[in-house]
Amino acid sequence: MSEYKKKKAEAIARMMSRTAELMGVSCEQLMAGSKGRPEVCRARMVFIWLVRPVLTDYECAAILGRRTHGTINGARRKCGKVMEHDEQLRAQVNMLMDEFAFERERYAAAAAQNG
Repeated sequence: MSEYKKKKAEAIARMMSRTAELMGVSCEQLMAGSKGRPEVCRARMVFIWLVRPVLTDYECAAILGRRTHGTINGARRKCGKVMEHDEQLRAQVNMLMDEFAFERERYAAAAAQNG
């Protein structure tokens, strides 16, 4: 594995760990193939929103327990709609986006150059 891919994987793992911590679930619950409790679905939705510039829908689906890219796209759209009305969720997402701004920008720029 190249150094770039290793660092990207580590950044994604940190994003997942921090999202799980903030949302009160485990990383294992985020990656589980089952739908899970409402708080797990909510945390998964936030993670999907957070990693959008870094991962393709297919990559995200593979990480999150065999979901399809369509499921990932739907969860991202739902997150955007929920954030319009839910101030707490919007604040949590914004905090994570601020915390991982460097990683999101770095790997999004690299993905744009390569694709």
